[in-house]
Amino acid sequence: MALAERFARLVGAQLRVLTVFEPLPDLPGIPATDPTEYYALAQETLERDVWPLVKTPRAERIVRHGMVVDTLLREASDWQADVLVVGSHGKGWAQRVLLGSVTERLINHLPTSLLVAPVSVAAAAVSERRERQLAIH
Repeated sequence: MALAERFARLVGAQLRVLTVFEPLPDLPGIPATDPTEYYALAQETLERDVWPLVKTPRAERIVRHGMVVDTLLREASDWQADVLVVGSHGKGWAQRVLLGSVTERLINHLPTSLLVAPVSVAAAAVSERRERQLAIH
């Protein structure tokens, strides 16, 4: 989030923060689940853990439901975004082969520039900062 905000400030861009909630998968042999609780939990987590990270006062906060890549491609195209900033979870090659990579699919289909922030590095930095804070207290 911080990278997207810094980049937007640097180039004087409007910031849109988009979260995509994917539908629950249909798994053979497992009864379908009511997604109401899943989406409520996802929304609660978003409001507690993600929206507070947005420090830009006029940033637009958007939630969409659908498949991540399709939704990001549609939103970037509809909004005529100049740059899309995404986080990369740093999946290993096996996970990418089996599950695919959102970042890789965006690179191949996105009609605009893509800036990728390594989420694992950011998470490690936050964890290290928390450990230092705990040591100080």
